Amino acid sequence: MNTDESGRTRLGIVACLAASAADTLRLTFTDATTKGASEWRADRLYTSIDLDKTDVIDGTLTLKQYQEIGEALIMRLAVLHGRP
Repeated sequence: MNTDESGRTRLGIVACLAASAADTLRLTFTDATTKGASEWRADRLYTSIDLDKTDVIDGTLTLKQYQEIGEALIMRLAVLHGRP
C-alpha cells in the first residue's frame, strides 16, 4: 500500500469511540501532534459527541448527526492550522 507521508502536517485530530453507557457511544476528538509518520501524540481533548450505539453500528445516524460530526472535525482542523 502506498502512502503519501510527505503530504501530512504535524497537527491533526485523533478520533475514537468508547462506551459511555449501555446504549451510548461517545465519539471523542483529540488534538494530536507528530514528529514523524507514525509517532502521533495526543495533546488535549477537543470535543465529544454522544451517539446511540445501535445507530452507529447500523450506520443509521441522521444527516444532522453526520453534519455535526463533520463540522466539529473541520472546525477543529481549521483552528489547529491558524483560524482564530
